[in-house]
Order: sequence, then C-alpha cells, then structure tokens
Amino acid sequence: MLTRNTLWWVVLFGTPALVGMFAAIVLPLARDVGTQRAAEAETYATMQAVVGAVEFYRVEYGHLPSFANHDLIEELSGRNAKGLLFLQLRKRDLNSAGEVVDRWGTPLRIVPLSEGGMKVVSAGPDKLFGTNDDMSISTVQTR
Repeated sequence: MLTRNTLWWVVLFGTPALVGMFAAIVLPLARDVGTQRAAEAETYATMQAVVGAVEFYRVEYGHLPSFANHDLIEELSGRNAKGLLFLQLRKRDLNSAGEVVDRWGTPLRIVPLSEGGMKVVSAGPDKLFGTNDDMSISTVQTR
C-alpha cells in the first residue's frame, strides 16, 4: 500500500529520473534535427556556389562548361583555357574522384536542361536520387 511517505519518495526521486530519461531521449533527437538542417544548409551553399561559378564561366566563355561532375569541377577550379578560378571548394566538398559531393558524401548530379541551363541535384540525407528529400538548384540560359 502506498503511504504518504512512499509517495513523497517517488515524487522526490522518481521525477528527476523521469526528466532525465526524457532528456536522454529527446535531446539527441533535437540535436540530430539541428545537425540535419545544418547539413542541408551546407549542401545548398555548395550547390549555390557551383551554380554561381557556372554563371561566371558562361559569361567569360559564352557557353556552359562540361556537365560531368569531375570535369565541371576541374574547369571551374582553374583548369580551363584561360586558367581562371571560378570556384574554390574545401577538401571535404570533394570525394577521392574529385567530384563535388553533398554533406552526406554523395556526388552531386549536374543535369543539362533543355532551356540551355543546368540543374544541380543532391540525393539528400537518404543518399538516393529520386526521393522526397532530394534538393536541387537550377539555372537557365538567358537569351
């Protein structure tokens, strides 16, 4: 039978234990959400940098660079006819093959568009293209 004293001890020691268990479950989830958003923001920033560099390249050369990820990054990183640097990436933005990757390590897809532009696509956190968490940024040719 629960007495007043027993109930008092349960409240005194049980409540902090419950709060501690709740915090142990919820805080890592909240941290993961924050980490996820930071990874998405970083991926968008990288994709935006690629699109911006492609636009500068187009203005300089009058056409788009190669659409193959590795070749595109090579051209934008100064290995072009004029030796111009259009894009400087951090080491962690590139994989061992020299391809630009999202924050989850998946190479970005560079897709030509029929309008004369291009689309940069990230597979997102699940690392699979064609799913709901994919992210993309497009640029189109202005005529």
